Amino acid sequence: MEVFESKPPAFTDDQLCEILKTYFDREGDIKALVSERDQNARLISDDGEYVLKIANIAENKKFIEFQNAVLNHIAKFDPDLAVPVVIKGANGAEIFDHLGHSIRLISFLKGDIFNSAPKSTALYEDLGCFLGRFSKAMIGFDHAQAHQPEFLWNLDNALFTKQYIDDIENDENRELIKYFYNRYETKVAPRLKAMRSAVIHSDANDFNVVAQGDKISGLIDFGDMLYAKQVNELAISLGYVIMDVDDLYNVSNAMISSYTQVFALTEDELEVLFDLAAMRLVMSVCISSNRAIKASSEKHKEYLLITQAPALRTLRRLKDIDMSSLSSFAKKAGGFKAA
Repeated sequence: MEVFESKPPAFTDDQLCEILKTYFDREGDIKALVSERDQNARLISDDGEYVLKIANIAENKKFIEFQNAVLNHIAKFDPDLAVPVVIKGANGAEIFDHLGHSIRLISFLKGDIFNSAPKSTALYEDLGCFLGRFSKAMIGFDHAQAHQPEFLWNLDNALFTKQYIDDIENDENRELIKYFYNRYETKVAPRLKAMRSAVIHSDANDFNVVAQGDKISGLIDFGDMLYAKQVNELAISLGYVIMDVDDLYNVSNAMISSYTQVFALTEDELEVLFDLAAMRLVMSVCISSNRAIKASSEKHKEYLLITQAPALRTLRRLKDIDMSSLSSFAKKAGGFKAA
């Protein structure tokens, strides 16, 4: 059974406390955290705050080990970067099996979810810098579980979701999505083969980034990490961040320029950056449309489609601006002179 088809764990607070005491010898107050496919809980104890993560029973333990390996790698090469720290438990182990579920404990990152945090140019700049540091810290890292070419959300596999176009309800929306697929197939995909790949977070969206004031205080949810084109890291985050923003150019420039000052992108990578950002939104529209037709209720359907409106508005805006001019803008923001 696939993880997304398996019900998430649902242990009671008392059971969670018992798990924490048994495997990590920790006690404190428990607060539930939102998770789509796993069960997460915040532990507030005398010696700090932590997140207890209970994986879906369908999750491969080797993938959990992969996530921990990434966090441990970053702790070694950029220990000040705000990502969760893996907490060791009984006998120095990092992962425990509990009734078929992989159990682990990581540090809690304080701050506001980026989506609801007050925005400023300085914050967008720090987000770009943060992601650049993350990319730099991941240089040379590899893991067998990172190679998931057929993963649904893999931006390198964007054409897979093209089959869901007919599930989009509105004719005008379908034509908009077809425009971006056509552009991707003719102008972007053929160029990607020559571009570098790396292990990336792959989902630094505005709900997976934590902020305090004008600073990024954390990156969370490493469940979509994989080996893919390096440029996707910035493209994915950029796609989400520019949704419905007033000053698209200022926000984009802040992110691109600060990212590339820390971790340089090539001229070719920058030229396709906005196309890839757009394709992330295209994939989101297609996947949510496909899931909506299978929804168990009208309320569930509305929930699945809630992010479509801003994604579609943003895609129309990008198309109206002209993708070619955005390519030139990205290259300039990334440090290359205009042709």
